[in-house]
Amino acid sequence: MSTVEGKTLTKKKALKDLLSEGSENFMSITSVHTTTHGSTFLSGGCEYLILTDKEANARVDCIIRDSVENFSTEFIQRFAPISEEDIRVIKETSRPNCILTECIEEGGLGGMCKFIDSAIQTDGRGHFLSPYDGEEKEAGNYFIYKMN
Repeated sequence: MSTVEGKTLTKKKALKDLLSEGSENFMSITSVHTTTHGSTFLSGGCEYLILTDKEANARVDCIIRDSVENFSTEFIQRFAPISEEDIRVIKETSRPNCILTECIEEGGLGGMCKFIDSAIQTDGRGHFLSPYDGEEKEAGNYFIYKMN
């Protein structure tokens, strides 16, 4: 059994334990997609993403980097010394994430690492990883996110 397969079995059990808490009508779990970056499972018509802490941090980092333009002007200004008007103009360009990320990196106010850490502290990883309810549920060494 490979490492990925071994982790999948443990992740599946973590989801089973979480879903069966207080429920006598437990639905079966089907593995949908497994990579070294996480696992997706179906149960009762719902899709769940199950990640280790390291996988969740890597994934949320990518999501935030890819969505800088969606943050409020006020939040961006905490990390990039640019005006509200400049941010509005940048958001209208064809590459707003690249430009805003560069402004944040070069702004001298903490860079993207601090931007990402602050975004996670403000909203939690679940906000970025669970489009369904924005929640992160912990089960053993895993974090579970409902996707639909």
